[in-house]
Amino acid sequence: MSALVLYRVAGPWPGQEKPDPHGFTESIRAAQAVERRAMNRTIGHEDERRYVFSSAAIERIARRIGTAVLAVDPAAFSAWAEDCDAPRSQACFHLPGEVGSFVDALLRSIPDRTPLRAVLQEVAQGGDGLVLVVEPTSPLPLAEVPDVPKTPVRPGRPRPDLADALPRRPNWSVFASSEKRSRSADALWDEAVGALAADQPVLLGASARHEVIAEVLAALSAHIAEPAGLRVLYVDGSETTPFPLRPAPPAPAPGPPDLRLGLMSIRHTELDADVDGYWFRNRLVSTPRSMAETDAYCAEATIGQLDELTAASVRSLQLFHTGFEAAVVGFYRGLRSWRPAPGRTMLVEPVFLMGTRMPGTSWIGGTR
Repeated sequence: MSALVLYRVAGPWPGQEKPDPHGFTESIRAAQAVERRAMNRTIGHEDERRYVFSSAAIERIARRIGTAVLAVDPAAFSAWAEDCDAPRSQACFHLPGEVGSFVDALLRSIPDRTPLRAVLQEVAQGGDGLVLVVEPTSPLPLAEVPDVPKTPVRPGRPRPDLADALPRRPNWSVFASSEKRSRSADALWDEAVGALAADQPVLLGASARHEVIAEVLAALSAHIAEPAGLRVLYVDGSETTPFPLRPAPPAPAPGPPDLRLGLMSIRHTELDADVDGYWFRNRLVSTPRSMAETDAYCAEATIGQLDELTAASVRSLQLFHTGFEAAVVGFYRGLRSWRPAPGRTMLVEPVFLMGTRMPGTSWIGGTR
């Protein structure tokens, strides 16, 4: 079972006069340089790649020179870190001089009598730094922690008027060569329209594939008369906040994409030579949490990355789907929930891997 493992690292950290045979300080400085550019809104996709590589190096070296002091459920720690008001609360490394303020802020959101509290306090007082690593198998027993309170999904109201105004069934031209996917899209469309009419959740993750879900959500947004929310229930029993259905802003003029990206790393390595990078790191998405929580994580991460990319003048993406329904829904949820600076947009051109690479329906986020 995977876990978020806290490694206590004595150094060498930047500013310390210690031998650095593993290149730990160099990796930290490379990541810090990208973070500084991100704060100034000057980050580009090459910076993002550099940050991913630097973070991976930091984590790899921490396993060699650090000491694992605690393993905890990644979903629980992520929830605490989201409520933390310390700078860089979601970063994978925290320098010795930053650990104290990070710990103080983090402890305000961690329940009492949680083993994590005592360990963090000990690290903060010991003068070492922290590196946080999501491990596929935990080197330590997982600490028992209280359940993280979940915000209940508030019911909306039935919208039979909007459902009646939708077409009976769209023409799924994307799936013209796949009768199975066309039938699946018809079935999901009928379920979604009925769910919207009755304010009931539509079930995802059971039968319809991720490309079918994306096309149905795109068609609903294209034909909806006014903004509405579609309730979503995942096959693991978790319900997320309603998916935002709203008419899209006008699409920019077509042209070559600024970036070609895969949705999630690792899952389709044959794409590596054809893409500039990946939108999500597999290890950060594929952690033990509910599908609704994964959806929410992916949506939040998407909004942050859209801000960074559009600040760097990126306006269009070609996105290769690599599977996992919660990540796909979370990405498009983030795209449609995103509220950028005036005049910024992001055109997303999906590509489905269906034996051949099949272009899907384009999505647009933002305003013109």
